[in-house]
Amino acid sequence: MSRQPYPQNKWKQAQLLRQHPLTANHFPATQIARGPSLLAFLRRYPIVYIKPQGGGQGRNIIRVDRNKNGTFRVRKQGGTEVTLQNLTKAGNYLQRQIAGCTHVIQQGIHCITRQGMPFDIRVHMQHVEGEWVVGGMVGKVAQANQIVTNRHRGATPTMMDELLGRHLGFGPAQKQQVLATLRAISIRTATLMRKGYPGWRSFGIDFGLDPSGKPWIYEINIYPGVHVFRALPDKGPIRQIEANRRKNLMRRAKRSLA
Repeated sequence: MSRQPYPQNKWKQAQLLRQHPLTANHFPATQIARGPSLLAFLRRYPIVYIKPQGGGQGRNIIRVDRNKNGTFRVRKQGGTEVTLQNLTKAGNYLQRQIAGCTHVIQQGIHCITRQGMPFDIRVHMQHVEGEWVVGGMVGKVAQANQIVTNRHRGATPTMMDELLGRHLGFGPAQKQQVLATLRAISIRTATLMRKGYPGWRSFGIDFGLDPSGKPWIYEINIYPGVHVFRALPDKGPIRQIEANRRKNLMRRAKRSLA
């Protein structure tokens, strides 16, 4: 795989994931953020996220919560917060905030632990010996006031068993069901993504879980780091990821000598 600069493209990801019913059913509603789509999403969803088309690491993300009294709470990564009194004012404010740069707007998922902490799940996918495999899964738990759960923004890497058990209260059967669903969705997601990124051998897929335990794909990182796995007390996941990398390196070396 060539590691030449290849920009993140959240809208391209959305179009790829809509091509299969499994991924489409687990991908939040997403549109290019323009006047009509901004207003439509603010009307329809109690939480929305607005993200730069090519952004990463949680930078420049805006979260909007619709309050019961009809006002809108707008928070930007970094601490800026404002409350707008109605839909029109919220729409006008947001259009000014995103002017000059293409953004996507996405249905927000209510994804918090029993302790009220936002979290997400990173699944590291690798293409090994002709098929997609799960290299590792890790939870990331953020502080209650954060709008993103990126490790670069202070989220704590957490083993999946601890996340699903202690933080979410899932029993053994529900844990297994969630993990199996995450694996199936991740394999299909990586397969679809490779159509848009030919030759790619790894993707980092970020998921949320809604209160029913349904996984939702937040986005896919096309240059996934592994630092979050190195930070875990259990080194099993990072060892597996590194072993898969070695397999790919050895396979390429054999081909070059053939």
